[in-house]
Amino acid sequence: MLRGGERPSTKMVEAFSEIGVSADMLRRHLGRELESIEPGELTSLKGIYRSIRDGNSNVAEHFGDIGWGDEDSSPSGRESRAKFDMRSARAKEEDGPGPRERAEEKKADKAVQKVLDAIEAQGVHHDVVLRHLAEYDSEVAGMQLPDVLAGMRATDRLTLLDSIAAGDFNDG
Repeated sequence: MLRGGERPSTKMVEAFSEIGVSADMLRRHLGRELESIEPGELTSLKGIYRSIRDGNSNVAEHFGDIGWGDEDSSPSGRESRAKFDMRSARAKEEDGPGPRERAEEKKADKAVQKVLDAIEAQGVHHDVVLRHLAEYDSEVAGMQLPDVLAGMRATDRLTLLDSIAAGDFNDG
C-alpha cells in the first residue's frame, strides 16, 4: 500500500483519464480498489501511462479486455470517448510520427543509404539498377532510385546488395 494509507494521486487518475483510461478501467486492470495499490503497481502504471502518452502503445494493448466501464456507457461517456479519440488523432497528426515510427523511418533510411553507398562503391549508375528493377516491377519506371529503395522490403534490399557486391551490375 501507499505510505500511511495515502490514496492514489488524483493527478494520476486525471492523467490517465486524459489518455482515455477511466478510474474503473484502472481498478479492473489492478483487480482491486485503487486505495490498495502497491508501490510496484504504481510504478508499472506510470510506465504504462508514459508508453501510451508517447505513442509507443495504446489503451487497448493494456486495457483492451477491460473496456470503458459501466459509467462510460452513458451518452456522456460515449461522447467523452469520442472526444478523446478525436483529440488523440489530432495530436498524432500535429505531432507527426511517434517514436516507434521515427525509429523505423531512420532504420529504413540507413538501409537505403547502405545500398546507395554500395552502388557508388561499385561504380554502378543508378539507371542500370533502375532498369534491372523495372524488369520485376513496372511501377519503378520514372522513379528516383532512393524512392524505389525506400519502398522495397528489407529482404529485397538485401538481395539487391548481394547482387551489387557480386558485381552483377558492373557490365550494365
